[in-house]
Amino acid sequence: MRLIIILLSLGQLVTAQVVGSNAKNFTLQQLDGGTITFDDHAGKVIYINWFGYACPTCLAEGNETQTKIADQYKGQNFVAWGIDVWDGTSSGVQNYKNRTGITYPLLLDGGSTASDWGVSYQYSTVVDQQGVIQFYDRTNKVDAINAKITELLSATRIAPPTEPAPFGFELRANYPNPFNPRTAIPFTVDREQNIRLDIYNVNGKRVQTLVNNRFAAGQYELSWNGRDINGQAAGSGVYFVRLQGERVTHTRRILLLK
Repeated sequence: MRLIIILLSLGQLVTAQVVGSNAKNFTLQQLDGGTITFDDHAGKVIYINWFGYACPTCLAEGNETQTKIADQYKGQNFVAWGIDVWDGTSSGVQNYKNRTGITYPLLLDGGSTASDWGVSYQYSTVVDQQGVIQFYDRTNKVDAINAKITELLSATRIAPPTEPAPFGFELRANYPNPFNPRTAIPFTVDREQNIRLDIYNVNGKRVQTLVNNRFAAGQYELSWNGRDINGQAAGSGVYFVRLQGERVTHTRRILLLK
């Protein structure tokens, strides 16, 4: 595992799990009863808000983790947790919950787990469906967190890999086409590799990146909602889908018709 050393504001050295590391399993008690085990949620995108129950910044930012992050992905292949790294009492964490309005599970006594993960309070982590850390940064970077979660959720495997893999590297026709406002973009991957899929306009300007991640061999499908990287609706017209692997790049023409 690749490790870096970061100096935190409280003056202690912590070994941090960098993006691309495998997330470590844990089991923690929930504030509202029962336990949560990380590995039980394999296959889901996992968002973790690491907080200190009485940290002023954590209290100020907590509500946005509910309304601007967790609430945005309800009903999807996604879970959100908060982990108290200050090992506060149940009443202390309950006070944090009451003041922030958080409704997703809050987990107790997370100090040792935070040490295992190499993380600190006021930070957030996003873990992909394969259990790999894809984001670690300050909790107040809501737009960056949402962009990563959206990217990970947009890639849906629609056929499991088999041995030997029966798939070639192929960008298939989107459907529907023409479309408004959303279209599905199927593709297949012949072997594990880094995959990037972008949308370009007729002037060659990149409009949106749907995914930039590592994929196993298999058949997948992405969805484009007709919006650009700034969340603005793209205009009617011809666009180009570019699927880039480590050896091959494929391009297809699509039509957004309003």
